[in-house]
Amino acid sequence: MSAGHLRLRLVWDGPFTLLNARSGHWWANAAEDAQLRAWAGHKTTQAGVRFDEPVVIEAVMTSPHKLADCDAIGPPVKHVIDGMVDGGAIPDDSPEWVRSLTLHAPEKAETRTLVVLMRPADRKAA
Repeated sequence: MSAGHLRLRLVWDGPFTLLNARSGHWWANAAEDAQLRAWAGHKTTQAGVRFDEPVVIEAVMTSPHKLADCDAIGPPVKHVIDGMVDGGAIPDDSPEWVRSLTLHAPEKAETRTLVVLMRPADRKAA
């Protein structure tokens, strides 16, 4: 039986490297990417959530500052999803397991956060 959902909420003080701030080779952001992936893997393992059916994933960023473009959260979301896989929530982030990924428009809030929600995909009527 699948779990209900897995919600990871990352709060941070400094700037997180969003898509429009990335430059250079992939290794320029490798340490930050690895740290985010490890955090998500650890939180997923702690939650003990496992899905035995395909999932949908939603993500939203909040900020007290100027809001980033909607697609700018792609890189951090990718590393959170990879960490969710590392933590055992799903076996892989291929289309077989992830039916959709929705990046919601950023929202104003008092803190900078990245929220990623994984839940079972809606079952279609037979």
